[in-house]
Amino acid sequence: MEACGDQSVSPVGWPASNDLLRGNLASHGDDGIVTREVSHFCYPDPLLSDALAQNDVMAVFDEKAFSVSVLPSDDGGPDWLEMVHHSEVASVRFDMVTEWFLLRLSSLGWVYDGWSCSVIPASGAEME
Repeated sequence: MEACGDQSVSPVGWPASNDLLRGNLASHGDDGIVTREVSHFCYPDPLLSDALAQNDVMAVFDEKAFSVSVLPSDDGGPDWLEMVHHSEVASVRFDMVTEWFLLRLSSLGWVYDGWSCSVIPASGAEME
């Protein structure tokens, strides 16, 4: 799985941060055009006391046909959410999805923490 990029370069969710992840995929021979399972991650903004409840956030993404699951915190902090869908990751269309995540989650009092996916090299064989 690919980890999220260096957040000091560009805020997570914007095309420039996606380009960092796509560059990482490319270094493994993956151009990002093959559809694959993509996971997006978020957590409640710790600076806000009025963040929308976890179940309500889950409902927003369920309505958009994302598979949503809870990732229990292992450090006593709030649980995270993982939203999964199938997509390519190379296009402007995908950039629009991550921008939507960033903006929509922010409006709900949650923080978008980026995305990850498997590497699929030009041969089409999936790598972990």
